[in-house]
Amino acid sequence: MGEFHRSPSKVWWSNDEPRDSNSPCHSHKSQDSGFSDSETIFLHCIDLTPVTKCARVKGTSTSSPVSGPLFTSTPKTRDTSGLNPCLIGSPQLTPCLGTPEFTRLVDSLELTPLVDTPEFTPRLVDSLQLGPRRLLDLFQHLDNPQEPCNPVQHWLGDLRVLYETECMNTLQSKSVAVDLNKQVTAMAATTTDTIRMLQDRTRLISVEFSKLCRQLDCGLLDHVGPLVQSLAGHIAEFVRQHGERVESGGRELEKVCDKLRLSSARPNVCKADIASDVATLGHLFTRLVDSALTHQITMLVNVIEEPGTEMALRAALSSLCDLGTEGPHLIRLVAECEGVNALLAVVLESRSSSIRTAALRSLSTVCCVTDTIRRFEQAGGLEILAELLTEETRPEAELSEAAAVLAQITAPWVEDNHNVRGLTESLPSLVHSLTRLVSNTRSDETLLLSAAALANLTFMEPQAVWPLLDCSTAGELLQSVKLRGPQASVFLQEQAATLLANMAAVPESRPYLAEQRAVVGLLCFLQIRHSPLQRAAEIAAAERVQQKSAIAISRLCSDPVVAAQVVELQGVSRLVKLCKDKRERNHSDGVLVACLAALRKIAANCGTGAVEELDALELVQPRLLDSFLLYSSRPESYV
Repeated sequence: MGEFHRSPSKVWWSNDEPRDSNSPCHSHKSQDSGFSDSETIFLHCIDLTPVTKCARVKGTSTSSPVSGPLFTSTPKTRDTSGLNPCLIGSPQLTPCLGTPEFTRLVDSLELTPLVDTPEFTPRLVDSLQLGPRRLLDLFQHLDNPQEPCNPVQHWLGDLRVLYETECMNTLQSKSVAVDLNKQVTAMAATTTDTIRMLQDRTRLISVEFSKLCRQLDCGLLDHVGPLVQSLAGHIAEFVRQHGERVESGGRELEKVCDKLRLSSARPNVCKADIASDVATLGHLFTRLVDSALTHQITMLVNVIEEPGTEMALRAALSSLCDLGTEGPHLIRLVAECEGVNALLAVVLESRSSSIRTAALRSLSTVCCVTDTIRRFEQAGGLEILAELLTEETRPEAELSEAAAVLAQITAPWVEDNHNVRGLTESLPSLVHSLTRLVSNTRSDETLLLSAAALANLTFMEPQAVWPLLDCSTAGELLQSVKLRGPQASVFLQEQAATLLANMAAVPESRPYLAEQRAVVGLLCFLQIRHSPLQRAAEIAAAERVQQKSAIAISRLCSDPVVAAQVVELQGVSRLVKLCKDKRERNHSDGVLVACLAALRKIAANCGTGAVEELDALELVQPRLLDSFLLYSSRPESYV
């Protein structure tokens, strides 16, 4: 094996000096075979000539420091065969064999033949950077190899530029939880839209009925014929769309339409005959519409009772909840289709809290007419609510919806609903659970629903005042309203004022209310003012807050101590202003009567001094009716 030699421009392993371009080792294959001189192979020598850039002077030629021709007659690939086997077997390189660094070194070598070029061309200036490289730094790099890269870091680095488009599209198209509500809404809209389209069609036909009836009532029979034709055409189209489910009713309806057409086409139209046929047609049409609606609602109830999937159940519950806002007639049909029983079954049997919450929300929507409330009673719904509310481990959303159902079935505005079976026996449990919910919740909606349920209990069951006293419900509610501060909604204040007014009607509760400083809260409620920027519902609620607060103060002022407290807190001035200034009470005579009663009760227990200071003695003397007529907003004369 030869020795290692190094000069400023050459590295070689041999016992002899490196040969120049005239050496016999130089090959001349291009002379006969067509191969260029660039294929010359030096087996022992590697050029280490540094790359230098030379400025070209016009009209002169400079010898190139790069060996080998610039252009060849055939395309060439890099030739790495110029590495001497002695170089591979060198002791200096043996430890580096097989390493990635050595492979990169071999690939980076630019082994070019040491041949002088006769000319220095512009192409050469641009290619100088591809000339021979200095290998000393590369050998030093091999002596100090870098630490191997962490495979995970290497993979993460590749991820920045390597990705599969198909994978990204698949991930983007996957269904996620946030899309569940949209899917449920879309599924629920299918059934709900069908029912609404049916109702819209029914309203259109009802308008035609109204036009025909007005013509008959006025005795104008000239236009009866065209109106009958229009009405019969609409009904025939309705029967074609929905009559396949009630074939017998549809055929009977078509017969009456034909009879009505014949009656209206006669030269001498008989008003009595046409009126009789129109009444019969209206009755049959109403039955047909109810049959079509019942069919759609029955489909919903069947899905609730035996759902195929959880999403189908959610969609059915959402649809039933939407139907509850379409009017009392549809709600009565829901009761006839056993919808209330199906919802209670979901509340009892479902393992999903969100589904139970949705079922309770649907119950609170449909239990707004007497028919559904009676069905709720018969199915034991009140006992289910009482048991559900007592379980403290239930989610607050579920308890909130249960309170909403209780507030709905005890609402005083529901006609012919004066009592709910089993309510008296469940009062202690219900009041205790609702009071706990009032004191613990941080949700304004939950607080409002709980307060409404408690206030409605005092309307329907006067005996509810005793559990309210035992649980200190009024104090907890006032504290919760106080914590909300100015952000407390007018509707929450209305429920609190209602509860205090109903409790103050019982003499035994007045000392407790005075102890809880209920008068301070009521006087704060009296300060509420309506604004033209508010909605109509908020303006009406503000009037009710003023009226209920004045009623509660009037009842509490039966106690001289409480009356003196109202005078001390400047409550008389606010009551007088509400009586005299119609805009302060939004021209409400109900607020006027309540404030007059409170002022007279205060004057009876504390004297008229506070009223005289405000120059409002006419409000307490002589008669209540005279004072009312003096400041009433209505011009009518009351006799």
